[in-house]
Amino acid sequence: MQSKVWQNHILLVLFIFLVIGLVLLSDKLVNMDSATHPLIYSLFFNLSILSIILFIPPVYQLWKGKFDLFESINVFIIIYFFMFVLFPLYGIWLGRNWYRRTTNYYSSLNLTTIYAIAGVIFFYIGYFLRLGKRIAHILPSFADSWSKKKLNTMVIAYFLMSCLALFVFITNLKGGLSGLKLYLMNDESYNRWYMFHGTGWGYFVRLMLFFPIAYLLWYSNTLEKINKTILEKTFSICLFCFALFCSVASSLARGSVLLLVLTMAVQHHYLKSRDGIRYVKWNKGFLKYFGYAFIGTILVINFMTFAARYRIYYSVKGLEAFTSFESSEDFIGMTLSPFASSSGFLLVLEDVSRTKDYQWGKTYLNLFLMQIPRLVWRRKPRDLIKAAPHEYFSRKILRRMGVTATPTLLAELYWNFSWPGILIGCFLFGLFCRSAYEFLKANHTNKAVIMIYSAIIWVGIIKTLRGGFYGGIGNLTRFLIPAIIAIEFISVNKKSRFWTILIIALPLLIFSLGFILNFV
Repeated sequence: MQSKVWQNHILLVLFIFLVIGLVLLSDKLVNMDSATHPLIYSLFFNLSILSIILFIPPVYQLWKGKFDLFESINVFIIIYFFMFVLFPLYGIWLGRNWYRRTTNYYSSLNLTTIYAIAGVIFFYIGYFLRLGKRIAHILPSFADSWSKKKLNTMVIAYFLMSCLALFVFITNLKGGLSGLKLYLMNDESYNRWYMFHGTGWGYFVRLMLFFPIAYLLWYSNTLEKINKTILEKTFSICLFCFALFCSVASSLARGSVLLLVLTMAVQHHYLKSRDGIRYVKWNKGFLKYFGYAFIGTILVINFMTFAARYRIYYSVKGLEAFTSFESSEDFIGMTLSPFASSSGFLLVLEDVSRTKDYQWGKTYLNLFLMQIPRLVWRRKPRDLIKAAPHEYFSRKILRRMGVTATPTLLAELYWNFSWPGILIGCFLFGLFCRSAYEFLKANHTNKAVIMIYSAIIWVGIIKTLRGGFYGGIGNLTRFLIPAIIAIEFISVNKKSRFWTILIIALPLLIFSLGFILNFV
């Protein structure tokens, strides 16, 4: 009874803060140019409706005591809220309007919000259909019994392979170790995108991604052991540091680091509860748990964004990065900048609506053609870059708005099939997310399934939502293929030599491609 009263008080306090925030924002809007009042109020109303629709499922889950922080729908809601609610409000409230160079700012942003509302509604329809549960039940599972000997062998082999790839990369990098330092600092002379333009460096660097996968498998296996010695803890920390370094070096992106850290969090969350899904109840423990996760994620995003875009290591070190912001606006802007994708969607709406340059699925066909290396297809058309809306629109966004922002899944769907594409695509995306979570629930004690589910939510959902189908599926495939091969290799009941051959052949193939493209 006391718990129920406490829940009511918390909801009342949150409702009061929401009302105060809406009043303050309304006052801010009233003081703006009267000529834009109708569009501003319309935008404010649409953003309010979108916020309410977004938070109906998690609030209902909390009320019923069935809230799972890492459920796919909750991850979707958090990212969606940052992209299509908080970032536009930040532009209005603090004046950081990165959309200002568009033709019709408020009308375009209104249309963006309306499409976002339609998208989330159809996502919910796909998510709450029973079809997702039926799909999950026909998916094959993975063996949960792993050979400790095979696992240790794989960790050692991938460690040596990553060291070899790093050695080859450093010895052929301009400046050697000094060049590696500039590369890791994302210096302009060592721009990370050079590795994707016809050279083999990308293959050498991608080889280092194999070790974090091996580490995640090793980490999930060690969670079953309760009491660990100091030597075991030290060894675990050393492996984690090297896995973290490989994650950074393999892509120089926030996503690789967040994938490693957050996958460990998901593994810990589910593997520590062997009796079933550990639901988070609406109490003080939830607020504490969520607060730590939120603050830690914000700090990581800020530091990596600041280091990558402004080369913070030239002027300050370590935690001094967080004290170098000139104002709270800078800190908020840096936090929300990874979610600036709505600006890309806005630009796509303006350009495509004006030119009627709909692709009608051409970008998805080009995705398969893009994977063919020019070593095999020397006359591959250059316009296949349109397979990735991020690549196609990023230069326009940078030139017109002053920022680099991905156009989002909604923009990609609109670019291909107009507004029906958004409705159908979001419906299918919701079906995919529900199937993934039901697959986890049916195998909630399976270490392999938990790791695959982690990759799906942190790469397949977040990356796809922010950067479109190309970015999400591409990164997810690069992670899942070596991960599934490794899982099948270390399984106790897998005695076939097929997986042993694959786990050896895959890195050798990647290394050979890198060697051929660079030195032949």
